[in-house]
Amino acid sequence: MFKLLILLCIAGETQLIPVKFRFEAPNAEEVSLAGTFNGWSTTINPMKDNDKDGVWELTLYLKPGRYEYKFVVNGSKWYEDPKSQDYVPDGFGGRNSVVVVLPQKSGIHLERGDGIIFSQCIEFSLKNIYFLVPLDDKFLYIRLKLFANDIDSVYVTYTDTAVKLDLVWENGVYEYWDGMVSAFTPFRFRFKLIDGTQSFFWPDTFLVYNKSLITPVPQWVYDAIIYQIFPERFFNGNKNNDPPGTKKWEYEPVLAPWGWSVFYGGDLEGIIQKLNYLDSLGVNCLYLNPIFESPANHKYEITDYYNVDDNFGGNVAFDRLVDSLKAHGIKVILDGVFNHSSDNHPFFEDVRHKGKKSPYYNWYTVYRWPFPDKFTPQDPPKDYYKCWWGFGDLPELNYENQKVKEYFLDVAQYWVKRGINGWRLDVANEIPHEFWAEFRKTLKTLEKDVYIVGEIWGDAAPWLRGNEFDGVMNYIFRTAILDLLKVDNPNVKLFYSRIFSYTTNYPYPIVLASWNLLGSHDTPRIFSEFSGNMSKMKVAIFLQYVLPGVPTVYYGDEIGMEGGKDPDCRRCMIWDENSWEKELLNLEKRMIALRKRVDILQKGTLHCLYNDPNVIMLERKYGKNILLIIVNPYSEKRYLSLRNVPMKFPLVDMISGKVYKDTSIELSPYSYLLLKEKGE
Repeated sequence: MFKLLILLCIAGETQLIPVKFRFEAPNAEEVSLAGTFNGWSTTINPMKDNDKDGVWELTLYLKPGRYEYKFVVNGSKWYEDPKSQDYVPDGFGGRNSVVVVLPQKSGIHLERGDGIIFSQCIEFSLKNIYFLVPLDDKFLYIRLKLFANDIDSVYVTYTDTAVKLDLVWENGVYEYWDGMVSAFTPFRFRFKLIDGTQSFFWPDTFLVYNKSLITPVPQWVYDAIIYQIFPERFFNGNKNNDPPGTKKWEYEPVLAPWGWSVFYGGDLEGIIQKLNYLDSLGVNCLYLNPIFESPANHKYEITDYYNVDDNFGGNVAFDRLVDSLKAHGIKVILDGVFNHSSDNHPFFEDVRHKGKKSPYYNWYTVYRWPFPDKFTPQDPPKDYYKCWWGFGDLPELNYENQKVKEYFLDVAQYWVKRGINGWRLDVANEIPHEFWAEFRKTLKTLEKDVYIVGEIWGDAAPWLRGNEFDGVMNYIFRTAILDLLKVDNPNVKLFYSRIFSYTTNYPYPIVLASWNLLGSHDTPRIFSEFSGNMSKMKVAIFLQYVLPGVPTVYYGDEIGMEGGKDPDCRRCMIWDENSWEKELLNLEKRMIALRKRVDILQKGTLHCLYNDPNVIMLERKYGKNILLIIVNPYSEKRYLSLRNVPMKFPLVDMISGKVYKDTSIELSPYSYLLLKEKGE
C-alpha cells in the first residue's frame, strides 16, 4: 500500500517557444541573461552585441510558463528590463522582470465550457513521469497538468471507480488538477476529461504505476519539527574545551572580521544541557551547522571530516549527544560540507608543499604551482587554484576524481553508522548531479530512512526528480513570506505565485519534506526583517506551520532574537528568560503542538480556493478531511464570504477556538484563521 504523486506532462510540455531579449548597455564589456529558466546563472546565457551599437540580444527557446529574469553586466551588475510588462520583488530590495510565455498552437483557441477538448495538445511519455514518490499506505496522490482554460473537470478512473480531481492552481498558462484515491497495487488508471457537453478518456490504454521505481521519502520526516543550531553560539556547556581567547557569553552584534574568528565557547555539551528546553518547545529533530575539525567558528572550512572539533568536545561528546537525543526522541541532521575543504586540510597542505608529486594534487583544481608564501589582491588565490567564491581558505574539491567521490561517500556512511539520521548538503548545486545520485543510492542502501536535504536557494526541480534529494532548504518559501509581509501594501497575487511555483513544480511528497524556514545562519534574523513588528511575526509563524513543508526554526527566532546579515545573525543564544519575547514563544509552542497532532498539516494537499487580492484563502485536504487557511496580511480590516467553501457550518478556528456560524467574516489587521468543521 502506498501514496504517490504523479505529474503527467500534458499539453505542450515539450513545446519550446522563441523569446527574444534585448538590453541597451553601450559601455558593457559583456552582458548575460539570468533568470528562473537557468537557475540565475550569470554564465549560461551570454548575450551578443552583433551590430556593435550597444544593444545586446539573445533568443531563448522556452517552455510555456512564467519566468523572472535580469540582465547581468560585466558579470556582477544586475539590471531589470526597463521594457518588461511586469515586475516582482527580488528579495534584495530591487525587482525582477517577468515574462509570460504562452503556448503557440495553430488554429486552437482555449476556452473552458465551449465543448471542445483539444486532445492534440496532449503530449505524454512514461519517461516524463518522474514524480513517482510514495508517501504513505492510505492514499494515492495524482496530479495532472494542462493548458489553462480548456477543461471543465477531470476525473481519474480505475476499476469501476471515478474520482474527481480538484483544480489546485492556475497561473494563466497552466492549470494543475489533483486528488486522492485509495491506494492499492497494482494500480492501473486513466483520465476522463470533460468540457461542456464533451468528454473523452485519455489515454486509450491504462497507465500502470511501478512502485519500485524510486526510494520513498522517510516517513518520519512528515511530522518533524526541525530546530537549527549553530553550535558555537547555542550554549557553553564545558568551559574546559574553550578555544584561546573565548569571549564572555554575551548577546551582542557580531560584525567583523566576518565573525569567523570570534569564539564564545558553544559546544555539544551545551546542547545536551539544554535538551529540556528543546523538549519544552516540542522539536523532534536537530539540524547542526558543521561540527568537524576547523579553525573557524562556523566550521565550514574543514580540516578533518572524521572527527568532531575538540572545541565542541570531540567524538566522545558527539556520541553522548546522539545517545541523549535518542533518549529524548530527537533525531539529528549534520551539515555536509563536501564541495570544499579548508586550505589547512592535510590533503591540500600536501598539494601546497609537493605540487604534482602529491597524491592529492588531482583532488583539487590547481591552475598554477608553486603557490606564493603570501597571496595579495594583485596575486589572489583564485589565480592558483579553484576556490569557493574566490575565498582562498576554501579550495574546491574535484569531483571528476573518483577518489574524491569515494572519500565523501565513506564520510557520509561513517556518520550514519555512528547514529545520525540525515545530511544537509552545503552548496549542493555546485556538486555534479551524478555524485548526488550515487550518494543517495549508497546511503539509502545503508539506511533507507536517512534524510537527504540539499541547500538550493532557487528552483530546485533538477535535484528533486526522486534520485537525489528528499527535500531542500526552501528559501523560496522564505522569499514568499518576506515579499508578502515586509511591504506596506501586500501583494497577495505574488504570494500565491511564489508558493505555487514550487508546490506544483516539485513532487508533492518532496514539497512536504522540504524546509519551511524563516531564517538561517545565512540570512538576517526574521524578527529584524520585520523590524520587531509582532503582528507580522505572528502571521509568518502561522504560515510556517500550516503550509506544506517541514517547519524549521533557527535557534533563538522563537524568542525574538535580532541580527543582520551573517555573521550578525549568529549571535549568542539568549538564556535570560526576562529578555525573551514570550508572546512569540507561546505561539511557536502552540503551532508546534498543533502541527504534530494534525495529519492534514503534515500530508494534506494545497489548493487555492480563489485568487482574491484582498485576503489569502487556501485549502489543505487529506482524504475527506479539510482545513481552511485564511490570512489578512494587511494593516486594515478585510471582509470575506465563505458562502462557496466546500465545508459544513458551523466552523471553528483551531487557533482561537472561536466558532463561526455565519458565512460572512470580518478579519482584523494581520489576522489568521485555521478553520475546520465543528463536528470533526
